[in-house]
Amino acid sequence: MKKFIYLLSLISSISLSADDVQFEDFFNELSDIATKNKLNIDYTPGNISIIKGETLRNLGIAYISADTLDILPGFDNGFSRSSMDASKYVIMIDGMALNSQFSGVNIYPHIATKSIKRIEVIRGPSSALYGANAFTAMVNIVTNKSDSSIWMDHHIISDSNHQNSVGGMLNIAEDDYKFGLRYNYINTDGSDSTITQDAGSLAGEVSYTPQKLNNSMTNYNVGIDFGYKDFKIKYARQYYDSAEGIGMSGIYLPPKTDDYKVHDYTEVYEFSYRSIIDDWTIDLKAGGMFYSIKLDDGYVLPLGNQAYRISMDYSERNFYVEGEASTEVGSHQLLFGSRLFHSNLYHSEYETTFNPGTSEVYDTLTNIGKVVPNVTRRTKSLWFQDVYDLNSQLTIIGNLRYDKIDDIDEDVFSPRLAVVYNINDRHIIKAQYAGAFRSPVFLLLYSDGSKSIVSGYPQTGLDKSHNYELSYIFKSSDSTMKSTLYYTDMYKVHSYIQEGSITNEYNNKLQTSGLELEYLTKFNNVTLELNGAYNFYSNLKYYGPSLYEDTVTSFPEITGNILLEASIIKEVSASIWYHYKSPVKQFYSNIENDEDHLLNIGLNYYAQGLTITLSVSDLFDQQSNYVVPNNAYKNDELIYNQRKLGIGLSYNF
Repeated sequence: MKKFIYLLSLISSISLSADDVQFEDFFNELSDIATKNKLNIDYTPGNISIIKGETLRNLGIAYISADTLDILPGFDNGFSRSSMDASKYVIMIDGMALNSQFSGVNIYPHIATKSIKRIEVIRGPSSALYGANAFTAMVNIVTNKSDSSIWMDHHIISDSNHQNSVGGMLNIAEDDYKFGLRYNYINTDGSDSTITQDAGSLAGEVSYTPQKLNNSMTNYNVGIDFGYKDFKIKYARQYYDSAEGIGMSGIYLPPKTDDYKVHDYTEVYEFSYRSIIDDWTIDLKAGGMFYSIKLDDGYVLPLGNQAYRISMDYSERNFYVEGEASTEVGSHQLLFGSRLFHSNLYHSEYETTFNPGTSEVYDTLTNIGKVVPNVTRRTKSLWFQDVYDLNSQLTIIGNLRYDKIDDIDEDVFSPRLAVVYNINDRHIIKAQYAGAFRSPVFLLLYSDGSKSIVSGYPQTGLDKSHNYELSYIFKSSDSTMKSTLYYTDMYKVHSYIQEGSITNEYNNKLQTSGLELEYLTKFNNVTLELNGAYNFYSNLKYYGPSLYEDTVTSFPEITGNILLEASIIKEVSASIWYHYKSPVKQFYSNIENDEDHLLNIGLNYYAQGLTITLSVSDLFDQQSNYVVPNNAYKNDELIYNQRKLGIGLSYNF
C-alpha cells in the first residue's frame, strides 16, 4: 500500500506544462453503449471507460482476459465495484452478448489486442437497456474494421514454459461492400508456479503437493464481418482447451497431468438491417449463440484415499429477434425497442466417482444420469428511452424496460433516471438512479441435489439491485478529471446450502459504497492516466434459517492504476502500467490473497508498417494463503511467480 501511495504522490507532484496541441479528439471519446445514441462519454448517463487496443498492445499484452479490465477503476480480476461474482456483468463482442444461461459465466473471448479497436465499459448497471445480467457492468469489445495486418507474440514465462500467439486480420471496403476477417491462435504450456501446500495437505487429507501448477492452454478465435449498404452480418467463434490448473474447487491441487481437461466452444452470430423511414430510424436484428463446455475426468477434491472426479458435458443454444425504432421530437430523442429471446439447454451428460445423494464411491467414472434436465427459457422484452435536452446545459435521460421470463414466471421492470448538467463545458455534474436484475441460471434452478454437490431450487427468484451514482467531471484543454460516488444495494441474491438432507435458501443482501477517481492528461509527448477506487463500506448478510454476517467474504478496499505512455523519439515509444490491490478474501472459499502489485513495461519501435514490441510483465510475486476452517494455521508459502519476457511483431499492409 505504501508503494502505491508513494508512486501516486511522486507522479502527481510533477509540474506539467501543456503544449499548443489541441486535445479535442484525444479527450472527447464518443460511444453509443449507454444510450444507443452516439454521444460524448462525459455527457452520457453513468460512467463509461474506454480501453484502446493500441494501449494494451504497446504494453505487450497479446490477448484479452478477465485481468485486462484491471486497468480500470473498480475492477480487479474481472470483479466490478466489489460485485458478488464476475458473472453479474455482460460481455459483448461487437454488440453480441457472450453470457451463458446455464451457469451464468462470462465467456471471455481471447481476442488478440492487435485486432481490437477499443473496449467500452459501463461501470454500473445497464438492465434498463440490456436486460438480465447487466447487473453491475457492461463490457463491449469493438474489433478493428479498418486495418489489415499480421502479428506474432512470444512470451517466456520460465526456462521451460512459453506462450505463443499468431494471427492476422484483413479488412476490405469497396463501394457499398465491406468485408472483414480476423484469426488468432494462442498456445501456452503453463507456468512454473509451485504449490507447496493446499487445503488438502493443511487439513490432513490426500494431497498432491508440492507440485507445479499446470495452466497450459490452447485457443483459437475467428471473426467475420460482411456489410452491404445497410445490411450486416457478424460472426465470431472461439475454441478453448485448458488443463485443470488449481482444480475446480479452487483450493485443491489436482494430480499431475499434461492432458487438457476443459474444452470450451462458443459461437455467436447476428444479422442486422437498418432502414430510415421519414424521421424514423428502424434497426432489425436476429442472431444467436451456441455454447458448449466439457470437462474430462476433472479433479474436484480428495475423498478418503482417492480423488473425487467428474466428467460433464453441457451444451446450450440461444436465439433472439430484436427491433428498435428511434426518432427526434423537438428536444426529445426517443427510442422504442422489443426483443424475443429463446434459450435452450439441450444436451447434458454427467459422470462421477462419487454420488453425493447416496454417498456411493465408484472405482471409475460412472454415469449417474442427468444432473440438469433439458430446459428452455423464453424472455419477452419491451423498452423505452427518452433523452430530453431541457436546455443547452441540462439533459434528462429516462428509461424503462419490461422483461417477462417464462420458466420462472417473473415480470420485472428496470428503470433508469439520469441527469447531466453541463455547467460551462469545463465542469459537468451527473447523477443517476438505476434498477438492475439478474435471472437465475439453469444450474441453480434445476440441478438434481441427489446427484450433485450443487442442489437446485426451482423457487429461485431474481437477483435485484438499486444503484445510485453522483459524478463530477472537470475538463481543460490538456486534462480531464472524473470522480464518482456510488452506492449499491443488492438484495434477493440467492444461494443454497445443503444441510443434511435439507436444502436451505439464503437470500444474500449486499450493500456497498465507494469512490472512483480518474485523472488523464497529455503534456509534450507523454500521456498519463491515474485512476483508483476506494470501497469504504461493504455489508454482506445471509438471510436464511438464521441471520449471520459473512466473516470470510470481504472486498479489496483499494484498487489503483498508473498508466504512462511516452513517445521517446519518432520511432520509439514506451508504456508502463502499475496496478495495486489491497488484501482480499475470495468469495465462497478459504483463500486469502495478500496485497497485490502488478507492473508491466513495454518498449515499441515503429518502422514503415512494422512494429516491434519488447515487454516484461508481472514483475511482482502474488501470494495466496489457504485458511482451513477451525485451524489457526495458514499457508504463507503459496507464491505465484509468472514473470514474462515478451517480444511482439506486427506488420500493417
